[in-house]
Amino acid sequence: MKRLIALFCVMMLCVSLAACGGKENGESSGENSSESTPAESQPSEDAGQESEQPGGSGAGPDFEAGTWSEEMESVKQAVMAAVEGNYFPNSMVDPELLEGLYGISADLYEDYFAEMPMISTNADTILVIKAKADKVAEVETAVSAYQESKKASTMEYPQNVAKYQASVVKTIGNYVCYVQLGGDITEVEESGEEATITFCQEQNDAVVKALEEVLK
Repeated sequence: MKRLIALFCVMMLCVSLAACGGKENGESSGENSSESTPAESQPSEDAGQESEQPGGSGAGPDFEAGTWSEEMESVKQAVMAAVEGNYFPNSMVDPELLEGLYGISADLYEDYFAEMPMISTNADTILVIKAKADKVAEVETAVSAYQESKKASTMEYPQNVAKYQASVVKTIGNYVCYVQLGGDITEVEESGEEATITFCQEQNDAVVKALEEVLK
């Protein structure tokens, strides 16, 4: 009789331990399922963030594609039409060069169009900076400082001196423009420096007029 009672007690103890173990596993599983989130349902840190381009909303140049924004492409076409194809700039100015060479940092503008020659023997340059509303004066200062530095430089190629002297800084609304063009001046150079400067001024004036039309 005692053996039966002892055996019964052992069986009850085993059943009790098994029940407790199952409950603990269930609670642990529930805690884990409530705390864990499938990786695909977790929001990405980059979600909703737009690419950082001038303007902050997709505006600005696409240097990989070699294109300007739609607005600035229309500016380029107007400039090229104004000089009737006598347009020498053939290299896009990226933001790093725009800041390093011209002193115009990305916090000063919303968008821009800027091209220069790939070789230093040619001076033709065009900048059209769409300045932020409260940064127009700063952009004007930077562009004017660059213009003065080029006019005062004595270590330049002779064929570019006239283009530096004829350069124009023009502000149209919140667009600050630097026009230093002239294109092929080979023939006009034979008439002397003054004639060459006048020719380049006429080219630049035509471009400024075109810019006033397209940016108004």
